[in-house]
Amino acid sequence: VECRICGKPIAPGMDILCSVRDCGQKYHMTCARKKIGFSAAKDFKCPQH
Repeated sequence: VECRICGKPIAPGMDILCSVRDCGQKYHMTCARKKIGFSAAKDFKCPQH
């Protein structure tokens, strides 16, 4: 699986998923923090939401 921000592969356990049901967008935690910003992984929503 590739990060939706940088396009590089995501190692197991290093990803964050959009919390919106049926979205499934995955990101590196570090990419999401830098580019999108989020306060809690369980409440993370991708830019589409």
